[in-house]
Amino acid sequence: MEKFNQAEFNKVINSTVSGLQMFVRDVNLPKEIAGKYKTGMLIHELGYTDASHRVGGMVTSHRFTILSNHMADLASFEQGTNWGLCVAQRGAHFLVLDVYEAEGHTQISLLHLPDDQWQIFEQVNFQMDSLVSNVREIFEKNLSSAPIPELTTADWLRRCAAPLGIADNGAPFPL
Repeated sequence: MEKFNQAEFNKVINSTVSGLQMFVRDVNLPKEIAGKYKTGMLIHELGYTDASHRVGGMVTSHRFTILSNHMADLASFEQGTNWGLCVAQRGAHFLVLDVYEAEGHTQISLLHLPDDQWQIFEQVNFQMDSLVSNVREIFEKNLSSAPIPELTTADWLRRCAAPLGIADNGAPFPL
């Protein structure tokens, strides 16, 4: 494992958290799969990660809230779906910042890590308490909001049905 010095660490952290935006991916996770996500866990998603920049109420049991400054905004390429489609590159790594339950729904907050320097997060205990608090507050507020109709369609929900970083059998994908 590569060792990072303090200056390198600070540079990576600053570039990771600078200009963060919020994206959501709503899904119904089985309890066995949902229970695998733990704060501080690193996950590796083998496929592309679809999410939306449109945030509203939920019709599912779980929400992945992705904080990222490098998701690709593909909304302009949509053809009438109005999903607000944003995508993380295939093979993306995420840090689980928080797992939070409110009003029968669970939010799993993920920090999208830099593609070429995610390994630094294996070596540090990284916490962002004020950011997590803010994300929880937004989640609670949105629970009383109406769901965005385009994000409740069978096509969108099918597109986002898979857990992130964990196979259907509950095994995490290798980092």
